[in-house]
Amino acid sequence: KRDFADGAGTALNRLNALREDAEIKPRVVLFPVGETVPDNVAVMSLDYSSLLQGVGQPFTVRATVKNFGDKEWPALRVFFRVDGEEREVGEIRLAPREERQVLFTHVFAKAGSHVIEVFADADSLRADNSRRASIPVWEQLSVLLVNGEPSDQPLKGETDYLKMALEPLVGGTNLIRAKEVSAFQFNPGDLTGHQVLVLANVINLNEARLGAVKEFVRTGGGLLIFPGNRIQAAWYNDVLAVREGIAPLRYVALEGDNNGAGIRILPQRYDHAALELFNEAGNGRLSDAQIRIWYKAELASAPGHVPGSVIAQLTGGGPFLAERAYGQGRVLQSVVPCDSDWSNLPLRPFFVPLMQRLAAHLATDAIPPRNLRPGETIAATFPAREAGRPMQLKRPDGVDIPVKPQKAGGRSMVEYANTRLPGVYTLKAEPAPDTHFVVQPTSEESDLGRLSEAELEDLAQRLGASVVRTASEFSALDRDRRFGTEIWRELFWAVLILLFLEMALQQWIGRRSI
Repeated sequence: KRDFADGAGTALNRLNALREDAEIKPRVVLFPVGETVPDNVAVMSLDYSSLLQGVGQPFTVRATVKNFGDKEWPALRVFFRVDGEEREVGEIRLAPREERQVLFTHVFAKAGSHVIEVFADADSLRADNSRRASIPVWEQLSVLLVNGEPSDQPLKGETDYLKMALEPLVGGTNLIRAKEVSAFQFNPGDLTGHQVLVLANVINLNEARLGAVKEFVRTGGGLLIFPGNRIQAAWYNDVLAVREGIAPLRYVALEGDNNGAGIRILPQRYDHAALELFNEAGNGRLSDAQIRIWYKAELASAPGHVPGSVIAQLTGGGPFLAERAYGQGRVLQSVVPCDSDWSNLPLRPFFVPLMQRLAAHLATDAIPPRNLRPGETIAATFPAREAGRPMQLKRPDGVDIPVKPQKAGGRSMVEYANTRLPGVYTLKAEPAPDTHFVVQPTSEESDLGRLSEAELEDLAQRLGASVVRTASEFSALDRDRRFGTEIWRELFWAVLILLFLEMALQQWIGRRSI
């Protein structure tokens, strides 16, 4: 229903453009046709973590299957496929009008772009019996930690706890690789090969380092900022937040002390992708952390730059974490350090998943979406040196479309807008691995019932349309549009009445004259 309304709206926009060019007045007419399909089973959605997925890590997907009909499916088989190969089969009982979920788990053995599919072996209308998703799988995520206060003593350095959180497996395979460098030794070349940069209690940056950080974030890198006892708050405020528009927060004043009661992170329901894990108490509660010293902060106002937003608050009402977009990348900023000098944050069980999810969010948010609706534009990014290199985009119907990356800022980008055909689109950029994009309509299209009268009237009102139900109604509407409404009968009777009144008036005047 929604796609129908969107399509009708698009057609109306095109007709309006014609009207402006050729003074044609378009008219939209809605014909309610078709009948309700009595039986239909559809895979409505696939739910999985939108953050980083690594090789060898368990991947869990929850599929929602709905029965729109009155027929019961006592043993409905639901298949889970990866890259076209069947991996698992589940069986559920689906009562009439019932909606149920099926859980599948998979471990990817190879990095790259993968397509998962959940298929319900139900009715003959196959178009909505399956749902796909494109999943990027990472070999490793590289994070550069710039340590503003190194130490030879265990767990006394500024980034010691953070490095342990990002690489928790001793002797095992960690998805995140963290490299540490002193703030005094940090140079622009250190950013090469990393997806995320962390500034931890760094005093400030000279112009050369600042320029490298700006370019790193602008071209898709992620930046995570932690304060500390050594930072120059005025530089972070005036330069990084206001002048450059990078940091989302201004540090107003240092609050608290090591002997006071301190403050906590406000318990709330998180909408941010990096924090939604903590909506379930079993994954840890951020409010358990005790913060003794913190920076009172506020969102920075930087004219000409995208404003930031607070994603987690303190119980006193101020921000704990804030985010800002900068170019193709993202910046997250905290009001407390990542060591234990000002809080017990690094000592809480949730610290490891929190730091890993923040890093994963910063690394993956710059990747253009690979799961789209019909009509949305496919986009893929490449290094700037790839601009102009011939590539091929294979459509679902098997047709190969030649494409070339165009330079966009500090990198290059491939875009393809003609995605009305649902299915899997494969971008081939050899010798690089293939990249998959899945285009599929909204699951609301699986409700095959007719529009109600209220829905029909609402749609007609939004489109400025007329609703007709018979051929004679359409003929009358078309005749009115071409020639106007027929009023000759009304005019004929009006003339007769006027003639009668005129005759009566003449007779009355004649009698008065006699």
